[in-house]
Amino acid sequence: MTKEEFLLHLEKELKGTGVSQVTTYSDYYREMITDYMEDGFSEGEAIEKIGSIDSIVTTIKEELGIEEKPSAKKSPLIWFLLIIGAPLWGSILISIILLLLSGVLILWCAPFILGSLSFAGLITGIVSLMGLVFNTSLFYIMTQLGIGLIALGIGFLLLIGTIYLTKSVGMLSRKLVSVLQSLFSLKGWF
Repeated sequence: MTKEEFLLHLEKELKGTGVSQVTTYSDYYREMITDYMEDGFSEGEAIEKIGSIDSIVTTIKEELGIEEKPSAKKSPLIWFLLIIGAPLWGSILISIILLLLSGVLILWCAPFILGSLSFAGLITGIVSLMGLVFNTSLFYIMTQLGIGLIALGIGFLLLIGTIYLTKSVGMLSRKLVSVLQSLFSLKGWF
């Protein structure tokens, strides 16, 4: 193991244990290895003389008063209760998931409806303007032209609203997913 590999591994282990002054300790051991090498030791011998990374991390944690957290093991009784209670908590969990999915589905109904109205307005305007050629009376031509232009205008306005609403609902859905993901990742499920 080279000096750089040793120091990278040491930094990684120290960061994993919650030591705040990782660079200070890394610089200290870098200097120590350099001093041993100046005294005539090879790089490998200098690293062996310092000791293993585990012993260094243990020493630093003792100096700082960091205690290791015992791993939480679930007893067989807890596993038994989880399995026996699965019909109750499983159905509640499924109900919550379906409720959230239906909420997201309802959110997406608004842009869908607005988009449908926009499509209807645009089609109405286009058909109305195309039908101008079949009218002979000036009154009907002006009325159909006005209705066609109004329908096209409403269709375009609704199209712009659909685009903005789709972006907003998309961002809201992403935020909801990230909140749920962070909630479950805090529990260690993902």
